[in-house]
Amino acid sequence: MPPKDRFILWITILVVLAGCGTLPDGRRWGDGVTLRPGWNRVGAAAREAVLAPQTWAPLTGAALFRLTNWDQDVSDWAIEHHPIFGSNANARAKSITLHDTTAAIWGITVLAAPGGKDVGPWLTSKARGVMVQGAAMLTAQGITEGLKSATNRPRPDRWTNNDNSFPSGHATSAASLATFAYHNLETLALSETEKLAAGIGLGALTAVNGWVRIEAFKHYPSDVLTGIALGYFISEFFNNAFLGLDEYSSVRPGMEFSSDNVMVGLSGNF
Repeated sequence: MPPKDRFILWITILVVLAGCGTLPDGRRWGDGVTLRPGWNRVGAAAREAVLAPQTWAPLTGAALFRLTNWDQDVSDWAIEHHPIFGSNANARAKSITLHDTTAAIWGITVLAAPGGKDVGPWLTSKARGVMVQGAAMLTAQGITEGLKSATNRPRPDRWTNNDNSFPSGHATSAASLATFAYHNLETLALSETEKLAAGIGLGALTAVNGWVRIEAFKHYPSDVLTGIALGYFISEFFNNAFLGLDEYSSVRPGMEFSSDNVMVGLSGNF
């Protein structure tokens, strides 16, 4: 067997073995999926997604680019110098490779997420988790297409004869994939250092996925930044609201005060 095939085989075996465990509470990844999370959980998930820097920082940057000449200036500079990918043609080819790589990483994390040892429940839990994450990605892309139609912003290259520049669907998809890949990795027994490294790596991959579209002369910086913010927001919201892996699904102590007494109990989403 060629070395490349042996490497792929070993990676596959390790991923499958990693996905045979369970979460600390004994559940499988995907077991907590719910289509009726309740308004409290939905509201908490929305607030967390909105307040995350991965949402508001790219949106702030996009606004600055749109309100100044930076959008055009950075686009022109990227096309003139091609600092990373060397040419339009290479950037366009690499944009496909980078997106496919991000999708492959997401797929690997799905397989690696704890699914238990029994084949039937393993398949069921994976299907439930993929259903939520797939629905989030479709929602993000649907919103992206709606914004493209509503804004009708011409692409930088002008010769593609379409007005689908804002926001970048490529950046939206890459951000969605990377966000879910990180959350899937969080279900594994990784150290805080390893989680930090994974977050930095996936964040860098998302940024490169966006930048390559600028060098490919297909999008302005504000298109890319808005796509990244949209992809992260939708994926983070779906993860917290519907996947059932965060603190919103846990039982936690609570206290209620009145003029006469104090009540102590447990609260949570069931």
